[in-house]
Amino acid sequence: MDADNTRCDPIECAAGTRFSATGCADCGAAHWSPRNSDECLECAVDTYSIRNRSDECLPCSAIPGVSCERGELRSGAGVWLYLVDNGTAIESAPCPTHLCYSG
Repeated sequence: MDADNTRCDPIECAAGTRFSATGCADCGAAHWSPRNSDECLECAVDTYSIRNRSDECLPCSAIPGVSCERGELRSGAGVWLYLVDNGTAIESAPCPTHLCYSG
């Protein structure tokens, strides 16, 4: 409220969060939101998000050997996925045949 208790100060939520009853709540992985959103949006087909508080979803086509399902990455047969850039991005690499579960 302002000083004379006549109006509420507006709440602003950062991108990657949504308005909630107690303030701003984080959007989870596989979801995103623009700034000042009422909801977290699921990543679109063929896109993903690996972290909470995402302001965008990234294209699966940028990572060789993967597919996306409901905003999450799935590695293909013979492909390893690993985190880079302090856990903010994913890269892929061929898996050595003797170490791959799929052969």
